[in-house]
Amino acid sequence: MTRKLLQLAFIPAALAVALISIVVVVTLAVAGSDLTGTFGAIGALWLATHQIPVEIDGVTLGVLPLVPTLLMVYTVARGCCRASSAETRLPVAARMIGAAMAGPLVITALALAVVSDASAEIPLDGASPLAAFGWVAAIHCLAASVGVCLGTRSWWIRRIPEWVREAIGPMLRSVLILTATGGLITTIALLWNWQTVGDLLGREAHAVDMLGLTVVSILYLPNMVVGAISVLVGANASIGDVSVSVFGNIGGELPPLPLLGAVPSGVSGGFWPILLVLPAAIGAYFGWDCSRAIHGQKALAAVASGAAASGLIVALLAVSSGGELGVLGTVSMNWWLTGLLVFAWLAVIG
Repeated sequence: MTRKLLQLAFIPAALAVALISIVVVVTLAVAGSDLTGTFGAIGALWLATHQIPVEIDGVTLGVLPLVPTLLMVYTVARGCCRASSAETRLPVAARMIGAAMAGPLVITALALAVVSDASAEIPLDGASPLAAFGWVAAIHCLAASVGVCLGTRSWWIRRIPEWVREAIGPMLRSVLILTATGGLITTIALLWNWQTVGDLLGREAHAVDMLGLTVVSILYLPNMVVGAISVLVGANASIGDVSVSVFGNIGGELPPLPLLGAVPSGVSGGFWPILLVLPAAIGAYFGWDCSRAIHGQKALAAVASGAAASGLIVALLAVSSGGELGVLGTVSMNWWLTGLLVFAWLAVIG
């Protein structure tokens, strides 16, 4: 058991640190750097992987890509799922979750120390210890809890009310469909504004710089999809002074990132509110999906609980997708309104 706990504590974190180290060394080598401050950059990227704002040369970068964070969550959840089974009881599950949190917290303490030490050589400032430990603990606790729940599902799924059990599948499917719809809208916007995207990418004369912009755009793609979901359900997404909504846009200056070429630059047309038919259709499908396995008042309870869980998941994604963007202001998905609207579309229409 001790060996299993040590594996849960350090293997996912060690893999992440190894991958981060490779990325940092390769990036610095390609840039022709003398590798000064390598350990500080590794520590900063570990913090950024956990959505912890990083201050570089006095500018706070709080909008961090979701791809590394989602990969970390998947790795931790998968490890905990494989380590647990129907025979795993609550005390053992608690130790597994605690171990999955303990290893990353130790590495976070080392990362904070390394970043603080490297600030004397490179323009990098350390993050708030409270925020760092809080975000790392929350992310790994959530990932480990999901993994343990999946691993022990054959035990607990028979012990919960029928209306809760039958709401899990439709809830997950509705969130996936909503995410796929946001991804489709993002793809269409990129294709529609392909000339702008190409112009932003073509500003760089060197192939390495173009490749870097492409990689950064891919890393931030899930953030854009979450923003599309926020707009789709009737809320708004904003980047500094720029705000996008189906009811009207506010234009302004955007960072020269090719991915942001998909953001509409002018005032939205009068047909945009018709997009609200999409979340309405998803809500109708969600209600039909719940009614296939359960009927009557229990079906209504399943719809309400599934809609609430879906709204919470989307709200958490919206919180993680935003943050400070230096002199350009704040990136915000209006997370509380987004989650509330997702709940409303699924609960009322469903």
